Amino acid sequence: MAYRLKLIGEVFEAERAYVFYMENDEMSNIAEWCREGITPEIDNLQHLSRHDYKWWFQLYDEQASIMIRDVRELQGDRQAEYELLSGQKIERLILVPFERYGNFGGMIGLDNLSVEVFEDAEKFLRTFGYFIMLAIRRNEDEKTLYRLSYMDTLTKFYNHNRYIQDVEEFSEKETTVGVAFIDVNGLKEINDRFGHEAGDQLLQTGAAIMQSSVPEGNLYRVGGDEFVIICPDVEEAEFRDIIQKLKDTFNREECKAAVGYEWTHSCRNLKAIIRSADQKMYEDKEQFYQQHAEAGRYRH
Repeated sequence: MAYRLKLIGEVFEAERAYVFYMENDEMSNIAEWCREGITPEIDNLQHLSRHDYKWWFQLYDEQASIMIRDVRELQGDRQAEYELLSGQKIERLILVPFERYGNFGGMIGLDNLSVEVFEDAEKFLRTFGYFIMLAIRRNEDEKTLYRLSYMDTLTKFYNHNRYIQDVEEFSEKETTVGVAFIDVNGLKEINDRFGHEAGDQLLQTGAAIMQSSVPEGNLYRVGGDEFVIICPDVEEAEFRDIIQKLKDTFNREECKAAVGYEWTHSCRNLKAIIRSADQKMYEDKEQFYQQHAEAGRYRH
């Protein structure tokens, strides 16, 4: 997309060419080309709300282009738009909407383009919007495939496929690493007595506890009720504090879990400490069921 914007910007002698994308009633600048010497603005143009720029959004909803030959004409009645544009040293611009599934999807813009090509630029950008939408859809499809391939849809953690891949990659590094194996207790009992929807809720509760307790870790759901947390580049004392916080939180909540963990000074020992953490988790789980005989009848 960046290369296409460069070509368009040069053809119409603009200082900046860009694409805005509409999502959740906000627009964000997702791609930008700038002529040499022009300051990029993409970082300053994120999450523009419908409330703040009602005029623009109204025109976009009507699929109307915005063609401003002199931004000074916006002063007063369109003060918010004037301040946004003049702050970027924009004197004139064209904004052309494109559709996404039949609705307003975003816009393509050119700043400070040649006055002589205004009309031609508007017609061209309307046609070009179709190809921009195809590129955006392709990107969305790629993100969807990634989520399906590497994300667990229930917990939003990484899945087993991503876990296997990351273990191989981490194992090549020299940094310190801590690993925790977690097994949510009582899942089979909940499924048998209350149904799988209740079981899913239990897993989501457990995942939320892990996420809040270990916000910087890599979290994976590797089985039905089994999770792994990998924390690279962490000191042993810090990792033990993290795990203690995790265990304390589980102990306070109705959702209980068995936890086994290990730490090592080098990721090259990762696979070995994974096996050790897994074994410690099963020992912790056995102790839990010894103390909770009723739950023990539902082990699997």
